Amino acid sequence: MKISGKGLEFLMKHEGTKPRIYDDAAPHKDWYVGMPVKGFLTIGVGHLIKDDELTSFIDVELGDREIRDLLRSDLVRFEKSVNKKVTVGLSQNEYDALVAFAFNVGTGNFQTSTLLRLLNMDNKQDVPFQLKRWNKSKGKVVQGLINRRQYECDLWSDGIY
Repeated sequence: MKISGKGLEFLMKHEGTKPRIYDDAAPHKDWYVGMPVKGFLTIGVGHLIKDDELTSFIDVELGDREIRDLLRSDLVRFEKSVNKKVTVGLSQNEYDALVAFAFNVGTGNFQTSTLLRLLNMDNKQDVPFQLKRWNKSKGKVVQGLINRRQYECDLWSDGIY
């Protein structure tokens, strides 16, 4: 399966889109063309700029199509993870919700999650509860993650978010 247009829109809405380079909050390098950087240089929908890409994005403003293309490219590894690790059939909404979840928490966390284990035991009814458990950052409950998980639950259940 591949993420649908609705799933792509979900990610763009809930991750946010930035047409120009921005510095996210995670620790990283302390340079960017002479400017201090506190986190990872990022563009589009959370696209981490690799060192060999940096010059391609300096002083560039991406259009909507370029942001979507970059996101689709970035989603390939998350789609592969969901396709490889989920052993039960999924509706498109369920698949989109899992790809969005994996994009947010990472493939390693997705692949080792209780959510995936229970899902593969055909306990689909447990997925919303399991999604909601992922509401912390650095050990603290974060309202933004509570909201995000509810949106993923809504997408999982009925495709409305």
